[in-house]
Amino acid sequence: MNFKAAGKIKGVAAVALAAVLAVPMMIASSSAAPIQVDAKLPTYEKTQGVSGNLNSVGSDTLNNLMTLWAEGFRKKYPNINIQIEGKGSSTAPPALIEGVAQIGPMSRSMKRGEIEAFEKKYGFKPTSIGVALDSLAVYVQQGQSYRKPFPAAGRRHLLQDP
Repeated sequence: MNFKAAGKIKGVAAVALAAVLAVPMMIASSSAAPIQVDAKLPTYEKTQGVSGNLNSVGSDTLNNLMTLWAEGFRKKYPNINIQIEGKGSSTAPPALIEGVAQIGPMSRSMKRGEIEAFEKKYGFKPTSIGVALDSLAVYVQQGQSYRKPFPAAGRRHLLQDP
């Protein structure tokens, strides 16, 4: 990866988080195959009597997406009170295990210990559904060294030397 190409950016270094939907859109516009839905699945039909509380505790990265989904869900089921709390991915597993939340959005995979604690409590493993990609871009001004701010282990995982 050639970071010298980012030389037009002013300042020593700038770090930018890519928009959650930008990467999936780039992937979709490249060579990704279209998503195929099982034709045997019946069309969703709204049901009666749905009410109560639905709590989401977890990743703040996914707050906007969770809010969008909640607004759509409320249109079909106005008697649902949806609360979204974004305090970080590490708050999702304990909230699910303690029964404080029914949804635990995370911008990382669950750790082995988190999965084991969930399975011990409920008798089955948690279900993971991938909904977006999260990425980080690091830009370095031309003439600046990108090796200094990162320890060797970080460079191996985050950067490929040109």
